[in-house]
Amino acid sequence: MENEQEKPEKEMIKRVGQIKNEDGEWVEHVEMDDPDRPPIAYDQMGSEGLPIEADDEVVDFCMQYRIPKIEGLEECKGLKKLGLRKNLIKKIEGLENNTQLMELELYDNRIAKLENLNHLQNLVFLDMAFNVIKEITPGSLDGLVNLKKIYLSANKIKKIQGLEKLVNLEVLDIGDNRIRQIENIETLTNIKELHLAKNKIQKIENIGHLKNLYMLTL
Repeated sequence: MENEQEKPEKEMIKRVGQIKNEDGEWVEHVEMDDPDRPPIAYDQMGSEGLPIEADDEVVDFCMQYRIPKIEGLEECKGLKKLGLRKNLIKKIEGLENNTQLMELELYDNRIAKLENLNHLQNLVFLDMAFNVIKEITPGSLDGLVNLKKIYLSANKIKKIQGLEKLVNLEVLDIGDNRIRQIENIETLTNIKELHLAKNKIQKIENIGHLKNLYMLTL
């Protein structure tokens, strides 16, 4: 019996993408893959798989999705909470009509800039941890006058700034960044929790006026 002819070895293809390294930074990732594998599909907000209704007060698409863009919320004028943790979002956008929003969770995305937030004056909770933000741009948060909790840990922020108008803030988490000095928090007299661990701070200063502070991590 003749031996069966061997099938030619399948030629692999190169797939290029991004992954987070140990420092939480997005870096290029290259791998060889089966050409018959279908390409990665993105999930679109408002599609059949991620439906959004005009009367929704809570929209929560977290963890198991691959959403690249905030969209489909134009009619949700009564939206109170938006959760989009662990997606592929690069920009804060599409929230122009969501002025009743109280909680915004964008933890673990690819956002590089704090923007398009100042009209959300009812916001009390903002989670921007594990993104790639390098700066709290002065003025970018000035409209969030009722904000009580903000999470900015695990970004690339080098300086505490742009928080002066957040006078009702009670929790500030800006740990695991690149901050060297505690500064520009003179107006944040309602702070109860201040998280600054995993930075480059060598001196405890400028916190004596925080009379309500009961938790400080360095």
